Amino acid sequence: MSTVTIRIEGGPNLAAKMARLEAALTPERLEAAGIAGALKIVNAAKRNAPVVTSTLRRSIHIGGHTALTGALEGNAKDLGKGEMSAQRVNIRIGTDLEYAARIEYGFSGRDSLGRNYDQPPKPCFRPAFDEHKDEAIREVGIALTILVKKALA
Repeated sequence: MSTVTIRIEGGPNLAAKMARLEAALTPERLEAAGIAGALKIVNAAKRNAPVVTSTLRRSIHIGGHTALTGALEGNAKDLGKGEMSAQRVNIRIGTDLEYAARIEYGFSGRDSLGRNYDQPPKPCFRPAFDEHKDEAIREVGIALTILVKKALA
């Protein structure tokens, strides 16, 4: 059996940089980077949303950050923040309007009030995600790069 030995030089200097990097990448800063990417998808979903009264469009937001998207002007409630830890941030994008799923996926049949519908889907969320996820990932990468460069400067 053979062994591999790895020697890293620059001990105290490298350790100090790693400590600064760890201190810079707080859950709140990681969340801010995630939000930068999520805004790309939210803005696209708002553009894609069918407009009758604009309530659906106004209700689309990032959980815990409604002020960033101009949401809650109607009756929508905040989605709440997702999970945050030193290793993971979960960003929620969406709306809590009861009829949003019916618009996104369509609906055929009798509703709870006894009305019959044959409503075709008019998706706004899935196309926004599919068309802008790479752009959102790039935006998160840019934000993280800025954080890392500031920490190591």
